[in-house]
Amino acid sequence: MGEIKTFILLQVLSLLSDESVKVFCSDDRDARKGAMYLGNVQCLSLLSVFSRLKETGWAITDAEQYISSYISFCEKHSQANFRVVEEGDGGRIIRMPIRKVLEGIFAGDFLELRNGMLKYNPQN
Repeated sequence: MGEIKTFILLQVLSLLSDESVKVFCSDDRDARKGAMYLGNVQCLSLLSVFSRLKETGWAITDAEQYISSYISFCEKHSQANFRVVEEGDGGRIIRMPIRKVLEGIFAGDFLELRNGMLKYNPQN
């Protein structure tokens, strides 16, 4: 029910404004796909928060306490990797260690896609 309400709200916001609408999306791939049908919606993920910190001028050293805390939380819940989109046009999903992804965000190794996923781009 919550995702249905969110999707309806996104539709209304999308119709009312030409500006980009950013929303935290669940990890459910189908829910993200639904949001992508609306042209000006961008999904944000928890990893997007770290991208936003980098965009505001934070260095990895500034974010280290948050990175360590997030890694600890993930480990307590048996998550050792994140899924990211492989470099290139294939769009294949690969798994990468959590710390490598978070360090890669601050190194500029990822592009953030509209669906909230990160695409590996080491050529930056």
